[in-house]
Amino acid sequence: RNKSPIKVKKKRFKIRYQNGMSKLQITTKDGKEFKVDDRIKDLSMVISNWFESSDDAFQVDLNSDIFEKVIEYCEMHDYNPPKVAKPIKSHILKDNLGEKDLKFVSSYDYLSIKPILDAAFYLVMNPLREVCICVIATEFFIGNTIDDIERLKAKFGVESDLTLEEEEALLKEYPWAEDDGGDGKGEEESQMIEESKK
Repeated sequence: RNKSPIKVKKKRFKIRYQNGMSKLQITTKDGKEFKVDDRIKDLSMVISNWFESSDDAFQVDLNSDIFEKVIEYCEMHDYNPPKVAKPIKSHILKDNLGEKDLKFVSSYDYLSIKPILDAAFYLVMNPLREVCICVIATEFFIGNTIDDIERLKAKFGVESDLTLEEEEALLKEYPWAEDDGGDGKGEEESQMIEESKK
């Protein structure tokens, strides 16, 4: 008797648990596998687009340590983060971010936050991007008083108004402040900083 061909069911990378919550399988570029709450699709356009068109696991172009921070941010807000208020209010970060976001960025400064900002741009995760930009904008916040201007000058060791040579030297040290790399990052950071001056 002829046997019917064996049908092989394609493995799906969306796992449903008993509590009804679905998990997405995502692998980082250093080979670590994550099972992530599928609500992350509501926060990341890249992840959403992938799983809308494919049943395969998504290999995210991030290292595991950075992706773990992204997941930490999402879980911290139960996948429903608040918007960052704009324009920023102060040169003090706790005046510009909520308690949870402030705790999340507590170990970062405006330079070390950049890998998280890059990840947010890559994933098209706007709420996390706004938090990172707020950290940078707060560092360069300038109020409307002489004291505010003097505070910023003291922070960066500027004893008088910048000369052209001093501006060029600063741009060499912080090239990202001028060049947005064509990805729109610098423009958004500058916009939040400019809004803070109004």
